[in-house]
Amino acid sequence: MDVNIHHVPPTASSETMTTRLRDGPGEPEAQSLVEKTLLQLYGYAVNGNPEFESMKIDTAKDLADVYRSDARSLEAQINSLIRWQDTKAATQAFVTGLGGLLSLPLPLPAELTGLLFVQLRMIAAIAHMCGKDLRDERVQTFTLLCLAGNHAIDILKEARIDTTRQLTLSILKELSGETLRAINRAVGFQLITKGGTTSLLNPKKAFPLVGGAGGRFDMLSTIAVGNVARNRFMADMPNGKPNDSNLEFVDA
Repeated sequence: MDVNIHHVPPTASSETMTTRLRDGPGEPEAQSLVEKTLLQLYGYAVNGNPEFESMKIDTAKDLADVYRSDARSLEAQINSLIRWQDTKAATQAFVTGLGGLLSLPLPLPAELTGLLFVQLRMIAAIAHMCGKDLRDERVQTFTLLCLAGNHAIDILKEARIDTTRQLTLSILKELSGETLRAINRAVGFQLITKGGTTSLLNPKKAFPLVGGAGGRFDMLSTIAVGNVARNRFMADMPNGKPNDSNLEFVDA
């Protein structure tokens, strides 16, 4: 399901950055396919899907509103959200059942589709909790950059974007819509190349950054992605800087 994204208009000054990302080495068709898959999952996370009714799956905004309803600090609220989502990521029956409901441009194993959705919805919920408009094209792109983790730095460097500053949403402020969409494709490219050139023959290899190797690993990768999203979105807020501690998994 497509999101009603508010697209940023193109500018002449962004042509060089866009060309560097678009014309880099790789598999253009595969890169585009992964991008479309990620954006469709983002659309499901923001708008929902009729198929979700049977599993009572909230949209990112609805999920965020649940955690914003208590009286704790924003950071504590986000940390609770991350902990609950890592529990869902570790529940293979839930993730596989969820993934089986979704139809995507790139056919993926159900458990991997479900995990990607859980993580993208979590990032989008964190963005909403930090006051971001999920229909903003920059927020959409920054959500994908959070999913890419530390590889986001490589993507931005390739686009000749200053990465010496703190990596927050504001780093995308002056970029054109064309450059943002090129970054989306570059995120897909990173996911593909980290899995090797045969990634589309084995879709699990296309997304090594988000897990897919079993419940505990999926849970830990979800915590890592959540920490990245929390730190990057909160750092963009006045007086909203989180502390440097990471969430730790505690055995039951």
